[in-house]
Amino acid sequence: KEETVNMNYFSDDWGTWVSAYGPILNSDLEVVGGLGMDMKADYVRQVQQAILDRIVVSFLITYAVLFILVFLLSRGLTRPITALTATAERVAEGEYDQDLSTLYSGRTRDEVSTLAQVFDIMIGKVHAREEHLKRQVRELRIEIDQSKKERHVQEIVESDYFQELRASAKEMRRRVRGEDEDSA
Repeated sequence: KEETVNMNYFSDDWGTWVSAYGPILNSDLEVVGGLGMDMKADYVRQVQQAILDRIVVSFLITYAVLFILVFLLSRGLTRPITALTATAERVAEGEYDQDLSTLYSGRTRDEVSTLAQVFDIMIGKVHAREEHLKRQVRELRIEIDQSKKERHVQEIVESDYFQELRASAKEMRRRVRGEDEDSA
């Protein structure tokens, strides 16, 4: 009443076989007969081995092609990231003149090209901030140097020795003026 394939090998006086059976149905789907078929087991084994051999070869070829494709694709994806990493290292050393346009000026716009473009903008802004901070430091040094000078002058002016010198100079000027008036 149903299709049956017996893949268990059986042997008889004429050889080793694999059998399959199926019903023959009429237009009303009634079973009116049966059909059986025996195949030589050696032939079945040959077909199975040929299929297995082709599957293994196909698998190896497919695996090799996929491996090469994955390698090329991963290299294509990691190359821009490696370039960004190298650029970041150079920027960390203070080299702000970096050209990242090759990473984001291509035909395709992806996350890496967007990252490269943002990174390029960031480099410009970091460089500008660093230059601004350097200018501020120079200005602060000038102010600090001026403050130090004023403080040193103030310390000298307020010292007892300077006060004595000042008094002596004043006294000498007074004497010189007095002598000039006497001689006039």
